[in-house]
Amino acid sequence: PPLSYFVFTPYPERITALYSGPNKPIVFKTPLPSMPNDEGSIGICTSNFTWIDFTFYDRSWHHELIQNPENVSLERINPFVPNEQSNWHSASYTRGYATPGRKNSQFMKSTLAEKISVIPQVFSPNNDGKSDVTAININLSQTGWALSLMVYDAFGFPIKTLLNNKPIGPTEVIMW
Repeated sequence: PPLSYFVFTPYPERITALYSGPNKPIVFKTPLPSMPNDEGSIGICTSNFTWIDFTFYDRSWHHELIQNPENVSLERINPFVPNEQSNWHSASYTRGYATPGRKNSQFMKSTLAEKISVIPQVFSPNNDGKSDVTAININLSQTGWALSLMVYDAFGFPIKTLLNNKPIGPTEVIMW
């Protein structure tokens, strides 16, 4: 269908087990060549071998906080701009370092004003059905950020670390 995402993998059961949710990815089982972490190339072509898209990649394209890129996807930030290193980024930690069958966690269509909001700002996680959860909404104007997110009580004492220096995408919602 238009505007759909597809996953091509030799291991569809892994994808459906790790990345399930309300919008299940459309997965096709197919053999694929090895994709080494250090460097490589990948492309998509038509049945008569006309290239639709193609790129060379290497380990240096990952966020500097990624020590081991094993199981961390490189994601294209915007599919409508030139295919170069600056348009690729490590997938967000909060999305499991991959987004198969979904819009990339690092996707940016246009420049966003930097904004962080918390809704509701005051909440009471006591399971009474009123303001038990809060959403931290993050909209950044560029990729490449890492986030440490700590919760403090009314007296300024730390009570919970939600994220500790983890790569995030430009648009995130963290629920607590």
